[in-house]
Amino acid sequence: MTPEQSAAFGDSDSPIFMTGAFYAIISLYHDEAKLRAAFKSGEGISWGDDNTCLFCRTEKFFSPSCQGNLISNWLASLDGVVDKLKNGAKEASTPPRPLL
Repeated sequence: MTPEQSAAFGDSDSPIFMTGAFYAIISLYHDEAKLRAAFKSGEGISWGDDNTCLFCRTEKFFSPSCQGNLISNWLASLDGVVDKLKNGAKEASTPPRPLL
């Protein structure tokens, strides 16, 4: 595999690991009858009525990105938050900014 392919499909610690997306496909097969009925009726499907594979997909698809970016990018973009957390802060917050 190329380094890009390995990051996307071979390294579960990669922030771009994509195999979780396949759970969405599996959930579509399980929910096929519900999807057909929803298209015919126009009523849709409640989030809680989706097959559990969809919830597995949500966790497996988004976790690598969250784990790979939370500290190094997202929290780091907030002034001083990473240092505050390292020093014992219990939440990642910054002081409110005045409205313009």
